[in-house]
Amino acid sequence: MEKIDGTVIADVRFDEFNVFWVMRDQMQLLLKSNLPPTAHLHLGHRVVGLSQQHNNVELVFSDGKTATHDLVIGADGINGIVREIIFGERKKIYSGMRTYYGVAKRGDVVDHRLTRGSGTAHFTYSKSGITTLHFPCGDPDTYVYFIVLRDPVISPDSWEISSTVPQILQILEKGQFPPYLSALIKNTERVLHIGIYTNTTLSERWHSGNVVLLGDAAHATSPFLGQGANQAVIDSVSLYKHLEKYDKLEDALVNYHKRREPQTSKIVNMSGTIGKLETSTGLSQRLYFGALSLGDKTGLLKKLFTTSINPVV
Repeated sequence: MEKIDGTVIADVRFDEFNVFWVMRDQMQLLLKSNLPPTAHLHLGHRVVGLSQQHNNVELVFSDGKTATHDLVIGADGINGIVREIIFGERKKIYSGMRTYYGVAKRGDVVDHRLTRGSGTAHFTYSKSGITTLHFPCGDPDTYVYFIVLRDPVISPDSWEISSTVPQILQILEKGQFPPYLSALIKNTERVLHIGIYTNTTLSERWHSGNVVLLGDAAHATSPFLGQGANQAVIDSVSLYKHLEKYDKLEDALVNYHKRREPQTSKIVNMSGTIGKLETSTGLSQRLYFGALSLGDKTGLLKKLFTTSINPVV
């Protein structure tokens, strides 16, 4: 973690926490490869409705087809329809921040901040409140990067490299970031420009009848702890364990929520606070840098990170 002038704020190695970076598509293929032979994976089915009757759930898809199951898991994300159907709402809350999220090849870009190896991530903070993060993912030449900044205006999502990369380069130049960052981002292979959203907390339950929520559909979080997809995977493990433990479905779903909701709410709140601090300016930013530096020297930063991401299943 450093300022744009190269001053080191803190030095925490993520590989000390057994952190493993993986691309989303690679993770999906890994999960798919471990499905049992009896599992059926059907792609291209968008749910548009569901109804419950006699302990069964009937799903209606956009193509008019239907399917009936004894349990439906709504893992369809912050924009998913399952939560809206069973709870009557899926309100998205704009954080006041947006991010550019991309994948780039290092190529011939040379800088010591690109050679620290797997399991490491590099943060750079500017006085204007713009934060950058990059880390190697998949192979030593492939980097994932984030640029986060405050913006009270909700910007439309974009994934066009031709228009989005010039926006990023302009932001970096204006913020006087190190030149290697611009050189890296010129090698962008894919990029997203999105607003950062959360959703309202479901503190009482995550299920209704034989329909239960999982992941962002239940507890969408901002990306500042890197726990969005992680918590969805942990949800799935926890749900499986509770279904295996309890004979009655209702007991399993109630206790699954009791086990997971406090931890996910803590992560959502902590991540939101970190995001506000990382994009702050002036005195708030200086106090945050001071806290990071002190936490690094005393070991509190590592302890805070470890306790925040420790799996609770």
